[in-house]
Amino acid sequence: MDVRARFEEYTRRLVRSVAAHDDVEGLVLLGSTAEPERVDEWSDHDFYLVVREGTQERFRTGLEWLPDAALIAFAVRETAHGLKVVLRDGHVLEFAVASPAEVATFAGSPYVVALDRADVATRMAAAPTAPPAAGVDVLREFRLFLATLLIGTGRARRGEELAGGQLVRGAAVEHLARVLSALLAPPASAAAAVSDPFNALRRFEQAHPEAGEALGDALARPVVPCAGRLLAVVEEHLAPVWDGYPAAEVAVVRRVLGD
Repeated sequence: MDVRARFEEYTRRLVRSVAAHDDVEGLVLLGSTAEPERVDEWSDHDFYLVVREGTQERFRTGLEWLPDAALIAFAVRETAHGLKVVLRDGHVLEFAVASPAEVATFAGSPYVVALDRADVATRMAAAPTAPPAAGVDVLREFRLFLATLLIGTGRARRGEELAGGQLVRGAAVEHLARVLSALLAPPASAAAAVSDPFNALRRFEQAHPEAGEALGDALARPVVPCAGRLLAVVEEHLAPVWDGYPAAEVAVVRRVLGD
């Protein structure tokens, strides 16, 4: 059985397993679990388990309802609603347990309602969604990128490599990726890439291969050279396509950073 077939078989077993519990009122598959054509050997099972009000904590603390529960290596509580569970073969389950009223406040994209005993499909349709890429304020995101780059580089130069790296390689790159995604047209070969509205870096390389490779090259460098390389990415990939490119603002940051 190949990777995708095994993944889909586990999904079917999950649906059957949760359906056997009277207190379960729905199952919402998320991400690649909802779109199995995207599945590869690194894909996790992501889902919302919808249960009767008052039973949520029982399903969070007792995991016998999961297929292969005896093969759980460990489980860890991540949020008030959610857990990560790792099986002995390394497969990861990421899920939240919620009542029907709670799940109506959760965002999910893409998703498929695999079990519905409490108008879960209607509730999910009314749930909040992420703002579309077209709604990105590119100048605001770009200025946040520049400011974060300066702050992170300053921290690294005073000896705070870890804190500086967190800002430069994390927050600054996320701001820049939102701008690149909004302004760069993906090549025809990447037309099928599915963006993630909740994470600007998910599948970025598939949508924008050249810019993705350049960002990867930057991230492989120490903090200060990384910041300089990120400015080079800006000048190589954004300046030629952005009519309102704020060249003077970039020049200020480059002057402060130095060579």
